[in-house]
Amino acid sequence: MRWKQQIEAPDMMAMRGLEEPLKRLQRALTHRPLDDRSVHQVRLQLKQVSALLRLIQHQLPAERYRKAKEATRQLAHNFDDAREYRVLRETLRSLLKAPALSATRARILRVMEERTPHALPGHQRLIDDQQRLKLALAAVRPAKGAADKSGIDREGHESMSVRSPEYGLKRSYRRCRRQWLKIRHRPEPEALHRWRRAVKQLQYQLQTLVPGQHRRYQARVQQLALLLGELHDLHDLELWQQLHSRWLWLEERQCIQSHIRARETKLIRRIMVLGERLYRQPPATFCRWQQVG
Repeated sequence: MRWKQQIEAPDMMAMRGLEEPLKRLQRALTHRPLDDRSVHQVRLQLKQVSALLRLIQHQLPAERYRKAKEATRQLAHNFDDAREYRVLRETLRSLLKAPALSATRARILRVMEERTPHALPGHQRLIDDQQRLKLALAAVRPAKGAADKSGIDREGHESMSVRSPEYGLKRSYRRCRRQWLKIRHRPEPEALHRWRRAVKQLQYQLQTLVPGQHRRYQARVQQLALLLGELHDLHDLELWQQLHSRWLWLEERQCIQSHIRARETKLIRRIMVLGERLYRQPPATFCRWQQVG
């Protein structure tokens, strides 16, 4: 697969790509009170920031990268309970949506509301953590002399410095492919979760570094990320049910479990087909660059 390298330096594209998520993050945090939509937007922007930081990791001073990464995680951690509660409710409703299951669904939702923490921290704490992240990202600049200029080979393709964002993209693809090869015969929840995170990082990096190129491929990456996210939500609901089994009737637990297994089987089937299409190429073939004027 050949990607066209734009005139603008890739590291500058990645740095510029950090600005828009920060603006949307600030707008979402000013919404008071924070609703489910705002929480979702905040988490989405933080995931994009994290993916872009990883893309340019090897161009940054190690201490500044560490501080920016920790600030991103700290702000995201504030929304863990609210996000989990929202996803649990939505997943349960989508599984038990049949009218005949309305009473079962309503009782489980009551248990969920009573037994699952879902409060957000104070608004001032969120603003303080957001300001800490903003300062950490403002200090992020490629180390002087870290970005080596890459040469153009005789076929017109750019050879990648180990510190270039293009190489970071290649590493992300290699990580996704390696995890795919591990899980395609044994799709265990923890391995699928790690793969999901890697796929989403690759998705955000492609959107920033090569927007509009190979649209079908990028659409499939996005679709895979969504399917893996839905599968992860099922596994979260299953874990919640196991932890709160003492407050659920046996019939309710069996009902949840049977619907999870049925949906899981369909999702894994689709995920395996997409994985085969997306990661059949070795990294060297996937990540070839052609400079354009």
